[in-house]
Amino acid sequence: MKKIVFIPPNGSFKKQDFSILRISKYLFSMNQYELIVIYIDEISSECKKYFHKLIQVNSKQEIINKLNSYNYDYIFHRSWMHSYSFAAELAKRFDKVIVYIKDWEFAKKDVYRYLFGNSQDFDAIELIFKKAYKVLSHFSQEQIDIWEQTYKIDVNKFIFFPDYCDEDKFIYKKIVTYKPELIFAGNISPTSYSEDYFPGKAHLRAIRKVTKQGINITFYIPPMVYDIAFGTHLDLYRDLAFENRFNRNFFIIKGGNLDTSIIKGMGFGFFELESSCLNDNVIKYAVVSKFAFYLEAQIPMLVNKRFQAISKIIKKYNLGIVFENDDLNTLKEILEKVSQSDYERYLENIKKFRKYFTYNENLLNKVFL
Repeated sequence: MKKIVFIPPNGSFKKQDFSILRISKYLFSMNQYELIVIYIDEISSECKKYFHKLIQVNSKQEIINKLNSYNYDYIFHRSWMHSYSFAAELAKRFDKVIVYIKDWEFAKKDVYRYLFGNSQDFDAIELIFKKAYKVLSHFSQEQIDIWEQTYKIDVNKFIFFPDYCDEDKFIYKKIVTYKPELIFAGNISPTSYSEDYFPGKAHLRAIRKVTKQGINITFYIPPMVYDIAFGTHLDLYRDLAFENRFNRNFFIIKGGNLDTSIIKGMGFGFFELESSCLNDNVIKYAVVSKFAFYLEAQIPMLVNKRFQAISKIIKKYNLGIVFENDDLNTLKEILEKVSQSDYERYLENIKKFRKYFTYNENLLNKVFL
């Protein structure tokens, strides 16, 4: 039985990221691998169920020491922005390191340094691309082709691997009357951040533009983010809190982690209504985790054309509506043109497509060959 050692970003689990949980859950059910996790801090009780061995350490150096003395077949490491230096260290030191990256191409180096105080990720990501055994990402082939030209890398090691659906989370709706309303599930950024690189201001502008047409918009925010945004850091999110208080068509609700049942009502799930950031490369060729969540909840999607990877899927499988920025001014007309039969067709198409877009044995065996 092959051994896979899992390591979260910088050794610590991100409370807003469930990719390791979902992947280990399916691998555990396959009963073909021995799963070990090495981590700092804490691990959720649910995640603990899907590992044969749990190793808690106190530092990243201890993780490296454990790996030096441990026999394994693969190291599976999840990595994010600001965690890439550690991922690069693992890829450089050890064989068979599979790095599963989340977001890149955020900004040019000088802007990145200004926004985040460092630019170490640039050297680290290049080393990951060159030294890792395989690189998994939620970016489609178009982005990988760009990386091939930029970093002169072997594209054969790259695997398109977005967050897929978990069949246990599937909602099966009974058909009810279609209502032209919108749902957003996920994290939000403050409206005080730079509009060129964060969607907060565009979110606020679009909310006001759309709700003036009488369309209801509901934001379901994960518990941790909700407590920060509308508790300890309210000043950064006061514009959105104001809308929630005084805009009769806008609602902010504290959601639950991976709880598809909270958005099972009729309507359309969306990603960003107005896409106006300079860093569109982060989303242009990405299939973000929200996509799988909406599929699980059986929610048709409303997607801006600038989300090119997702909009292609939406069009091909008829899972919802693709629109452009200018369409926001007449969004009410667009939504009202959707008939009950149109909506029911979306629901049926989602049920068919999500069975294909789900973790499965062939998919994971391709990663761990």
